Amino acid sequence: MTGRPVVVGVDGSPGAARAVAWATVEAARRRRPLQVLAVLPAHGVSSVFLASDAAEEARRAVPELVVSADVRRGDPVEALLDAGRDAELLVVGSRGRGTIGSLVLGTVSAAVAARATCPTVVVRGTRVPSPDDPVVVGIDGTPSGEAAVGYAFAAADREGVPLVAVHVWQDLQDPEWGSMLDDDVSPSAAEGMPDLPEAELLGERLAGWSSKFPDVEVLRVLPEGRPVPTLVARSDDARLVVVGSHRRQGLERVLGSVGQSVLRRAQCPVAVVPPPAS
Repeated sequence: MTGRPVVVGVDGSPGAARAVAWATVEAARRRRPLQVLAVLPAHGVSSVFLASDAAEEARRAVPELVVSADVRRGDPVEALLDAGRDAELLVVGSRGRGTIGSLVLGTVSAAVAARATCPTVVVRGTRVPSPDDPVVVGIDGTPSGEAAVGYAFAAADREGVPLVAVHVWQDLQDPEWGSMLDDDVSPSAAEGMPDLPEAELLGERLAGWSSKFPDVEVLRVLPEGRPVPTLVARSDDARLVVVGSHRRQGLERVLGSVGQSVLRRAQCPVAVVPPPAS
């Protein structure tokens, strides 16, 4: 197993343990080495065995996996972002304890997902997915959304599961239309609305990727409503939800309000995919 590693952050919390378990399976599936990273406070005494213990658990789970342990001191966000520059994927838990956990999604998880130069998976939920649980991707027509679609197709292809492509639309003439984050609005169950312009947009966004990944079964979903409750509802029986992050001024990466809310509320792991480097 060679190539850029899958990097997972640990802090001894149950959330971090779930992140390590998820990252172990993912690294094996991708045939990439796994790097377990513990970030300790710059000052004071803290256990240095976090990384080595978690790495040993990964080796026991997948004996053929190449696993390394790394311990750094300092700011956890900056340490994880630094490790991510040479990583294929960053994996973090949704909440932690100690240094990481005291920064509440955890704040570390949200900051890393928003700013990382590689895709980041925030491991949420405790449900074990069934074999047919799909990958779900939110499509918004932006460059970052395009990167997310590519990531989602590749994930569905690796795992041999369907892909649910969700493009949420709103009737702009509806006086109720407003906040994209209205938690009181339930997503419509309507799917497959071929007369809508959005259906053509969705088809265009998927056509090239379907040609590249012909074995991936794709379900196109065009509900009327709000993106957040729609994607969160879909996460109940998904193995992964994929969203894009955005770029401002060509440099800074930010996670939009939809992505932030999905990270806080999804019931399964969430992959945040940055746009291609310019």
